[in-house]
Amino acid sequence: MLTLFLFATVFCMMQMTAFAQSPRISLEAKGETLEEIFGKIEKTTGYEFFYHHDRLDVSKKIDINESDQEVEVVLNKLLRDTGNSFRIVGNYILITAIDEGNSQNSVPGTRTISGQIVDVNGDPLPGATIVIKGTTQGAVTNSDGYYVLSGVTDQTVIVISFIGMLAEEIVV
Repeated sequence: MLTLFLFATVFCMMQMTAFAQSPRISLEAKGETLEEIFGKIEKTTGYEFFYHHDRLDVSKKIDINESDQEVEVVLNKLLRDTGNSFRIVGNYILITAIDEGNSQNSVPGTRTISGQIVDVNGDPLPGATIVIKGTTQGAVTNSDGYYVLSGVTDQTVIVISFIGMLAEEIVV
């Protein structure tokens, strides 16, 4: 168990940065849901989307036809009029409510952390939760055990939990 959390802590200390050059994509969709379009972008670019299902209507039908455009241009068009914005961190596309993104960016000293949660055998733990202690702000690991969490400081305490295992608190 200690190995799991030491591994997570090391990754927490390393902030992922955006790709140096944004990939270009071509995308055509008529009447497809935002979720289906996100899937196409993930397959084409290798990026992975993170968003709150209760803050973004991914069942919204979209018509889009873009040829050889940067991912950012396509995302701006897709998220227009949704009240959401995005940030690219490493190979993750983080979609947040516009007011949420602005409040996090305006707080001095906050940053985004990321990592992988694994068990004692080194196997990833999909569905583990990482929460900033005392808040409801958190993240859930993907199928490979990776997570991205925004709005943390050097004094932030994160709580990592997984069903059937003891929760662990770690100072970032």
